[in-house]
Parts: sequence; structure tokens; C-alpha cells
Amino acid sequence: VEDPPPAPDPATPRSPAAVPDGAAPTHARTEDPLEPAARPPAAPDRPPAGPMPLMDLPPEHYVVQLLALDSKEALEEYALRKQLRGMSAARVERDGRLYYILLLGVYPTLERAEAAAADLPPAVSGLRPWVRRMGSLQRAIMRGDALAGTSEI
Repeated sequence: VEDPPPAPDPATPRSPAAVPDGAAPTHARTEDPLEPAARPPAAPDRPPAGPMPLMDLPPEHYVVQLLALDSKEALEEYALRKQLRGMSAARVERDGRLYYILLLGVYPTLERAEAAAADLPPAVSGLRPWVRRMGSLQRAIMRGDALAGTSEI
């Protein structure tokens, strides 16, 4: 579960990112769809009442990470091209570099996260999802903020 995801695929097209209709929650609140503003993916058994930053979710929950790209614009373009809405995005640090990741959802148990990863929506069925603990993601977000020198993506 905690194995690192594969490196970003250089063959993946670069284009404007991802969660078009303002539904891409990350860890800060802004108007940009890939910026932390909208609602984070809901835990299947209790959806948040409104927007909830990823940093405020319980670290013992699990998240399904779909994709990591080295450009926010590329992630946005991918999401637009695949018509992905309602997914979260975040900026993280890995091996001293910033990446922008697309998240399928947040789940209260490993079993639910693995079930979601095994049943991907058709638009992303070719991806290899990574199930990881929310705490692991939160630490990567904090490292990304430190590397970028800001808490907003």
C-alpha cells in the first residue's frame, strides 16, 4: 500500500489540467479548479457537508492516486480531455521535485480504497492507481509547499 507510485509517464501528453468545473479540491482554498478549493473526494460512508481541504482529513484514511505529472497545466489538460469532474488534485514533492497529482477519492478503510482502485471509471481505466494513506499524502503536500515556498498551487 505504501510503495511509491511509478514515475510520471513522459509519454503522457502535457495539457491544461484537470478538474474543470471547480471541483478539484486540494489542500488550500482558491477559485482555480486544480487549486485547493472545491470539495475533496468524499469518503463513501460520509460525504463532507461542503469543501474540505485534504490537509483536514483524517491521516488514517486512504486515498487513491491516479496520476502524477510534473506540470499543473498538463494535469488540467488531461482532466479536460478525459472529461473528469469532481476529482481532487494536489501538488506534492517526490525526490526533490514537484508533481501534480489527480485523486480518485478518499476512503475510510483500505478495503474501500482498494475496491475503488479496482473499479476505475472508464475514462481512467488504463491507469495504475496507487492506494496510499492520507497521512502519507499530507506529508508529501507539506513537502511540496516547502519546496514551492507557498501553500497554494
